[in-house]
Amino acid sequence: MGTTPPVLPKDRQSALIPRISTALRYPRGAFLSALGRREQWRQWNEITSDRYYERLGRHRIEVDLAALGLGLEHGLDFVVEELRREVLSGSSNPTAVQPTIDAITSQKAAFVPILFHIVRRLRPKVVVETGVDTGRSAVAILAAMNANGLGDLYSVDVLPSTEVGGLIPGYLKMRWHFRSGHASNLLNDLFATVGPVGIFFHDSLHTKANMLKEFRAAHSANVPTILADNVEFGNAFRQFFGSLDDWAFREIRYHYRQILGLAIRGGTAYAHPN
Repeated sequence: MGTTPPVLPKDRQSALIPRISTALRYPRGAFLSALGRREQWRQWNEITSDRYYERLGRHRIEVDLAALGLGLEHGLDFVVEELRREVLSGSSNPTAVQPTIDAITSQKAAFVPILFHIVRRLRPKVVVETGVDTGRSAVAILAAMNANGLGDLYSVDVLPSTEVGGLIPGYLKMRWHFRSGHASNLLNDLFATVGPVGIFFHDSLHTKANMLKEFRAAHSANVPTILADNVEFGNAFRQFFGSLDDWAFREIRYHYRQILGLAIRGGTAYAHPN
């Protein structure tokens, strides 16, 4: 009598979907990964990432932002350069911030200048993000706030502050407020006490249950602009915002493997009052 094969939990099943899809579209990369040829895969990944950005990624980003009323007047490359200049302008030691510059202007991390552009354009007084890691997204948000001359960023991560945000230059931390703990336990109170929140950015655990919980919290707090990285891990973003009549959203494929979700309440972005 045969044994029943193990069934993966739904969250793990959904996480396999983008990997399988990518493998079908890029068989060479899947082949190198399966054989464990890490250096060859790294070189292939660099070339593929750059090629995707140049041929499709940049254009898709510009089209999708324009569709939501956040058009790029001078193009995405101009925004990348503006972000670079802003980070350098506040540092007395350009060499010390070079790792930060490299991380936030990489074509593989094109969601970073998108965040910078949106915060510059909408001028929110408060932004809340979940998931910090080295702090690439935090640098973009804080640099935009610094250029705007207003705003505070509240970041939530399960890790202690000593293990996150290593890329954030010291001069930008004046606007940064870190909360250690699970977002599911902190978000509702945070929205209630630091609001009104102009932008919410999800980049924590990308399971369907967790994403939906964070989206519900932000929606209930009347946050007008919501972003989520890695929405390719399932259909939580599309399912949630597709069910709401008063939201417009786009899934922006900024990298050949990764997608940023952007949702605007009311359908078109608008500048928040100072």
